Amino acid sequence: LAAQLLAGSTLFRSLPPGARDRLAAACSTQRLAPGERILEPGTASEGLFIVAAGHVEVWRDALCVARLGTGDAVGVVTALGAHAGSARAIAVTEAEVYLFDLEALEPVLALPAVRDAFEETARLRRLVLGSA
Repeated sequence: LAAQLLAGSTLFRSLPPGARDRLAAACSTQRLAPGERILEPGTASEGLFIVAAGHVEVWRDALCVARLGTGDAVGVVTALGAHAGSARAIAVTEAEVYLFDLEALEPVLALPAVRDAFEETARLRRLVLGSA
């Protein structure tokens, strides 16, 4: 399922199938209870999370700025090298996420098309979060 989610993701759709399969094999699965946090402001992320099931909300201060579902990514800005994010991400339902650690992402982010997709997504997220 991780490889399928990557294939449909705007971040990874340019990856060749073999590279996508290798990246999918390197991820770990986390099950989240409602209210469980995967990202905190001012804290470095463990890597990039892709929502496999359920919903995760992204909060900036007291404002919910996004509700993410299957295939959506959390931690894009920190995956690009930011030391800490400015948002909080919280599971609002039972959820399952795939975690891609920063070491596994490094060779993939060296590919120009993937890096461009990450940078554009990060730019849009910064605008939404008010930290552009």
